[in-house]
Formats: sequence, structure tokens, C-alpha cells
Amino acid sequence: MKRYIIVADAARARVLVRDGLDPVREVDELLHPEGRMHPGELEDRGKGETHESSNTTVRASDKRTSVSEKYEASFAHTLADYMKGLRTQGDAEAFILAATPSLLGHLRSSIDDATGKLVEQTVDKDYTRDSAEDIGRKLAV
Repeated sequence: MKRYIIVADAARARVLVRDGLDPVREVDELLHPEGRMHPGELEDRGKGETHESSNTTVRASDKRTSVSEKYEASFAHTLADYMKGLRTQGDAEAFILAATPSLLGHLRSSIDDATGKLVEQTVDKDYTRDSAEDIGRKLAV
């Protein structure tokens, strides 16, 4: 069974794979440099507006949502799209997610239903600095 393991924080996601009994290996990395920026350095769209991706609607977002949280949600959408691509190409049979608690929450709400059904395990920990071998051991894959 081909399992994709995605470990992420607000600035970086590592994509690892475990195919059958083969060792866990890293196959991709997605970078989100805004995740490392100070909130004052991030550019806001204005007065809490968000643009719906499926149409041209503009709606006011919650004023309490910080700019950095908006960028984190955007990265979560990027990761969800990446996972959907793996699923629709028939490459992924299962997913395991390990991410910082905030990013994991955004990611859970961004994943489409069909991809969500392939998620076997979620862990709210940051393993982005761990070796592939350690990640495999910690996630018991």
C-alpha cells in the first residue's frame, strides 16, 4: 500500500512516501516563506476581504482573523490541492498528516471529502525537522 506522509508547519511541508515494506523516503517539499515572516511584514488584502475561489464573490472575513492565519489557511489549501492531485492521479492509497495544531485544523477543513476518506491518521505535532526514518518510527508506518 502506498502511503503518503505529509509533515508540515506554517512555512514548509515535507512529503514522504512509504510504499509497501520499503523504507520511508522524502519525495517532495513545498515551501511557504510567508509562514516565517513576522505578521507586520505580511501584506493584507485590506479590510478583511476574502475572494471565493469558485466565483467572483467577495465577502468580509472575521476581523479577528490575523493576517498570518490567513496565509496559513492559504498554505493549507495548497496542501489540500496537492493531496487531491495525488489522489486523482491514482498515486495515493492513504495519507498520514502530522502538522502544527493550527495548520492541521486549516488542513482538515480544506481537504475534499474523497481525499479525506484516505486520511488514516492525523497528529498535531511538528515533525518537519525530523529525519524520514524518525518520522516513520514516530507515526508507526
